[in-house]
Amino acid sequence: MSEGEFSVIEFYDNGTHAYVARELDAKSAVELAKACIDTALVIGGVVNQIVITDGGGFTAVQWERGKGIVFTERS
Repeated sequence: MSEGEFSVIEFYDNGTHAYVARELDAKSAVELAKACIDTALVIGGVVNQIVITDGGGFTAVQWERGKGIVFTERS
């Protein structure tokens, strides 16, 4: 996966996670993550976190249940 490609990952209450999709362009990744967040908010209690990672494995966007979008600094 190159730097211009993104993945959307969901993290669950039971400690597991799953890739929702890989190798997306930025716009598609954001749209998919928003759909996942909307679903997580409706279902409640199953998904703890949804992240978009870039091709280098860095978190580009992070959503946490009860907090919303969390902004982190890249070190």
